[in-house]
Amino acid sequence: MSSTSQQEIQVLYVDDDPELTELLAMYLQREDDRFAIETATNAAEGLQLLAEANIDCVVSDYQMPEMDGLEFFKSVTEKHPTLPFILYTGNGSEKVASEAISTGVTDYLQKKSNTDHYTSLANRIINAVDAQRRDQKIEFFKTLQHELTELSIEFLRSEVHDIDTLINHTLEKLGTLVGADRTYVFDIDHEAETLSNTHEWCSEGIEPQLEILQDIPHDTLPWWTQKLKNFEKIVIPNVSELPPEAEAERETLQEQNINSLIVTPMISNNELVGFIGFDWVEDQGVWSDEFINILRMASELITTARNRKEREGKLQELKRQYETVAENFPDGAVFLIDTDLRCVRAGGEELNNVGLSPDDIEDKKPHALFPGDIADELCHYYEEALNGNANTFEQVYGGDCYQIQTVPVRTDGKVIDHVMAVSQNITERKQQIAEIQRLKNRLELAVEGAELGVWDWNMKTDEVEFNDQWAKMLGYTPEELEPHLRTWETRVHPDDIEEVRASLDAHMQKNTEYYDTEHRMRTADGEWKWVRDIGNIVARDGDDEPIRAVGIHLDIDESKQYQRELEEKTEELEELTTRLEEQYQTLFEEAPVMAVVTRAENSRPIIEGCNNQFAETLGFEPDTFVGTELAEFYTSDSREELIDGGGYERSLEGDFTNESRELVAADGEIVETRLRAVPRKDASGTVVGTLAMYIDITEREEIKRANERLEEFAGIVSHDLRNPLTVATGHLELARDDCESSHLEAVEQAHSRMNVLIEDLLTLARYGEAVTDTEAINLTTVVEACWDTVDTTEATLTIESDRTVVADEPRLKQLFENLIRNAVEHGGSTVTVTVGGLENGFYIEDDGPGVPEDDAEAVFEAGYSTNDDGTGFGLSIVQRIVEAHEWDIRVLNSSTGGARFEITGVELSTE
Repeated sequence: MSSTSQQEIQVLYVDDDPELTELLAMYLQREDDRFAIETATNAAEGLQLLAEANIDCVVSDYQMPEMDGLEFFKSVTEKHPTLPFILYTGNGSEKVASEAISTGVTDYLQKKSNTDHYTSLANRIINAVDAQRRDQKIEFFKTLQHELTELSIEFLRSEVHDIDTLINHTLEKLGTLVGADRTYVFDIDHEAETLSNTHEWCSEGIEPQLEILQDIPHDTLPWWTQKLKNFEKIVIPNVSELPPEAEAERETLQEQNINSLIVTPMISNNELVGFIGFDWVEDQGVWSDEFINILRMASELITTARNRKEREGKLQELKRQYETVAENFPDGAVFLIDTDLRCVRAGGEELNNVGLSPDDIEDKKPHALFPGDIADELCHYYEEALNGNANTFEQVYGGDCYQIQTVPVRTDGKVIDHVMAVSQNITERKQQIAEIQRLKNRLELAVEGAELGVWDWNMKTDEVEFNDQWAKMLGYTPEELEPHLRTWETRVHPDDIEEVRASLDAHMQKNTEYYDTEHRMRTADGEWKWVRDIGNIVARDGDDEPIRAVGIHLDIDESKQYQRELEEKTEELEELTTRLEEQYQTLFEEAPVMAVVTRAENSRPIIEGCNNQFAETLGFEPDTFVGTELAEFYTSDSREELIDGGGYERSLEGDFTNESRELVAADGEIVETRLRAVPRKDASGTVVGTLAMYIDITEREEIKRANERLEEFAGIVSHDLRNPLTVATGHLELARDDCESSHLEAVEQAHSRMNVLIEDLLTLARYGEAVTDTEAINLTTVVEACWDTVDTTEATLTIESDRTVVADEPRLKQLFENLIRNAVEHGGSTVTVTVGGLENGFYIEDDGPGVPEDDAEAVFEAGYSTNDDGTGFGLSIVQRIVEAHEWDIRVLNSSTGGARFEITGVELSTE
């Protein structure tokens, strides 16, 4: 896979303001020339572009007609679940940001009136796309390694005659995965000094070259050939950039329309035997070392398979040659048998060796010549041949082993009237075949390059032959190990030996096809290493007793370590589950919402238990509810919705329940609630009831309506004022590029003033919402943080009380920031600001000029300011925050004559 650092980044930007989309596209391309921007003015158009173009990242406004930004994101993820999505909006708020992050949006960025934030947006797009491409690259390498492993297994399991087909399959598989246009294998003939293409795969539209690329002289490609002879890989990201000494190679490759390629040498027994290559018709950039290494592993895999084919081919050729010699060996006999099973002709030197002559055999049937069991078998195969079935079988006679072939003899090629029987003494040949089989068994088990330890056990003498890897696996050299069974037995872990012997005994008694165990072996340094020990008895004597076994050792120490770690993690998870169950029970009992567990009986909810909040809110003892129908505690309307309206059935079926319910307390009072209910399952996964949670909303409805009006106002300010200001600021920057004018500075100041006004209006609106989320906050900590935030120049801060208050932290910070900023703006750069405690609150004062008594009430009015640069909203925001907390505020003059603001009615905390 080539490097993506310079890849083009396709961005889709969706915003209902066409001017803003064009402006953003222009600024992003200024930031980075890799950006290619597609724009849309609504979500539907954006989805259409996604279906037609290859998009790397989506940037979307939040507030748009018909479908807002988060709804658009959900539609995008249905078909593009991993596509980066950045919510870029002028209608920013903590609520929108929280909802965006919880929904799964990649990033969230609020529009600003200046142009600096375009750099931030560009960086976030690049980071999101880079992260996704990294994930794709990791997944690509996992897939490539998995396929290489599967191909390795196929090569191990394949028959020799299937290897060429499997090599072609491998070239196609790997070529398709890496997006190559052609993959191939070349043989190198060192004697003829030529290269020949033996295997090839081409993608659609690529012309095959296999028939053309045969017997190519080495000196045609001197630079290429020399690199391969040095066992170097050839990596060419761009053929046109080859060095001058590779001129011949450049011309040849360009004639074939090849622009990029990777070639790795095929090495066997420290000799170059060929190479495997991957071609691309387009420039591929720079490949990673990991990618090239995987292709090198593919080369080694194919090399190993070809070596196996060559070795086994030689073995098969040797076998055929031997069989030819055996079939024509003069030390044999030939018989012609008629339909009465009588021998009519006999001959061959072997007859003399068994003390018979042709006259002794001719005109006689088998039972007149041989022992009963031998004669019976001969008659059986003669009759088989007369029925048209040729057979080859063996018999032991006079201490020697004979191979007998019986074939039907047809007159005129049609009628079978005789049987030809050829008998050959194969005693020596049998011994040779047994040796060949021994070698073959070892070759099949000891897969070259797989780092397998091989053992060959003579079960009569207990002599064992260990290969180099078997010794190396335990930290020894072969010379340090005695070739005896005790070398293995004494190194098996004492806790494992009994199980290992049981497995071996089961195989010796033919209860298992293979001997297969996992056990620990002591290494040379005294440590224990896990191995998988696999073996097979390959020879037994006449009494069916095993006399020889061969097998392999596989190093599985790392996988065992992983298994142990997995078991430990499982134990930790079980402990965590237990703790979570305990915590769940505690949370259920002490939850600040009403909770009820029901079981379903005849589709009606029966209460199995409830928490303290439910019992206390309705004014009953908890035991009162158990076994009672939940509907008994509902008003008639809510009871009808629960049963007749299908409310309980929907909860049982898993539909998300978020509905209003009215409960009836013990004193008859109606409790308005919001119901959340989910199905409850038993251990087998069967739905048996529900878990229902009720939120008391009796006092919240009015607060909710007020908050909605404030949120609507904030949205109008953000969307209808900030977007035009953003466009205006962008055009101001463009104007500066085209000309210089003192008027532009005044325009920029006006824009800044408008932006401050908008921000204060939004803060004023949003911080007027009723506080519903509070926490214990240390006064000293929050004041010091606010002091660092505000530009206080040479001013001095004194904190005379260290206490903890219960408040909404963001709003408390805004309150102190506004009051500190007010003190510095009116008291001067050297003003001293003091924060202290009151009996039921706190105060903040300064040593500045103070507030005139006639203006004490007016300072909290929106728009009031004695500072020409002020917006007049700072203290109005402070008052809104105080009222949202249900506190009180008043302004006085401090003992030094400065302004003093006292906030009372504050809940203090002892935490």
